[in-house]
Amino acid sequence: MIGPTLLSHPRNGCSVHRTYSMTGNVTIGRRLLAISRSPLQIAKVKANNRPAQGDDWLSTPRQHKCGLLPAHQRSRAHAGTGLLTACQPMCKLARPSAQSSLNAQPRSRNVSERMSQAPVYYALAQAQFNPVAAMSKYIDQIQDTLRKDGFTLYEPQQITHLQLTPGLEQGQGDPMLASKTSWLISKSDRTAGFILNTSSIAFHTTHYETHKHFIPQLLHGLATIHKIVSLEHVSRLGLRYLDAILPEGDETVDQYLASGLHGVDFDAEPRYSLSESAFNTNLDAILSIGTLVARIYRLNSVLGFPPDMIPSGLVQMERFAIQNNQPHAIIDTDHFVEGIISLDLDIIENQLMELHQSIKHIFSSTVTDFARKKWS
Repeated sequence: MIGPTLLSHPRNGCSVHRTYSMTGNVTIGRRLLAISRSPLQIAKVKANNRPAQGDDWLSTPRQHKCGLLPAHQRSRAHAGTGLLTACQPMCKLARPSAQSSLNAQPRSRNVSERMSQAPVYYALAQAQFNPVAAMSKYIDQIQDTLRKDGFTLYEPQQITHLQLTPGLEQGQGDPMLASKTSWLISKSDRTAGFILNTSSIAFHTTHYETHKHFIPQLLHGLATIHKIVSLEHVSRLGLRYLDAILPEGDETVDQYLASGLHGVDFDAEPRYSLSESAFNTNLDAILSIGTLVARIYRLNSVLGFPPDMIPSGLVQMERFAIQNNQPHAIIDTDHFVEGIISLDLDIIENQLMELHQSIKHIFSSTVTDFARKKWS
């Protein structure tokens, strides 16, 4: 067990501080994080194992017995993310006056727009839209359009999952097997791609550059679908980042993390720890209230992924493909909003930019000057 995280901010609507070291399920809003008896042990998954991609990057379509999956074992995995990536739309930065609840002071300049050794090893952006049951009828045209934009790999997949459906025959809440189809449309080098199903599209990448390159990709995918299918609205937008803290030489994880995130100092060999904080955020966007969840995993293992955040069909950046056990930490930052937004790409872009700003600020509060200098 570790101590509560100290990621609060004076202008947040609220904050929730939690620590975990036992078997169980952790629920934040509509999200379920499963923690096994040893939640952050590394899964022993065969290299050819192809877990299924879920329709929501904040859910776990296939439960694993561990907390994290090793990076080097999913070079061609077809797994899903728990919410569950050259761009035509122009990327416009959020208005200078935009403020969020994590922005009591002027926007931080401590985290540069691009670090030479940026710690991001996986990033995902998702938009959920009004369901299109006949999406399979349009998928050929969608795939062909994105193929011409450089996303040449096309991999349909069936996802089987358990769902609780009330009914007279099965009884209230009896589990049933259900299946959904999703489509992976990726670059040929498997560094980035789209995950599409009947009610959402996600853009994800293991080779993140900056948000100026990342966010327009989701907008491009959404615009492509809207042009072909004629969507009515977006009901949920989210960004999620995984950052790896990999100490070198005689360095320690504590040198990278803010003092309130060091956990319990105990005279015994540490196995793992997980801390989590949740915040209500105020955004200068059409949906003004967001939910931000920040988790810190600390382990002595290979670098892996949370079970609901597995890169589908992508390969890991070489410097993060670590195959030996070593002490490290993972910063898992997740920010999303829910509500109806019309299909106006300028409005959606501004909403995503506001989500990113809050992620940027909490990341800056999570790490030290030592870490920023190391990654710059």
